[in-house]
Amino acid sequence: SSAFRVQVGAFGKESNAQTLKTNLDFLGRNITIQQSAVGGSKLYLVQITGFETSQEAEAFARSEVTPEGLTYRVVSK
Repeated sequence: SSAFRVQVGAFGKESNAQTLKTNLDFLGRNITIQQSAVGGSKLYLVQITGFETSQEAEAFARSEVTPEGLTYRVVSK
């Protein structure tokens, strides 16, 4: 199973997360929106899934996410 994800956004509004997900569909990867509660408010996290190692996730993010002008974090599942 894939242990690592590349998080490319965190939004207070689900519609904003959905827009980013749609805009990244061309990458051809599985992109999920995870709900997270932070300090009593809900966040919608946009994550690209399916990486076995943090190195694989990092390499993908550097080559595919950074050129799109997005910042990212590699997170474990």
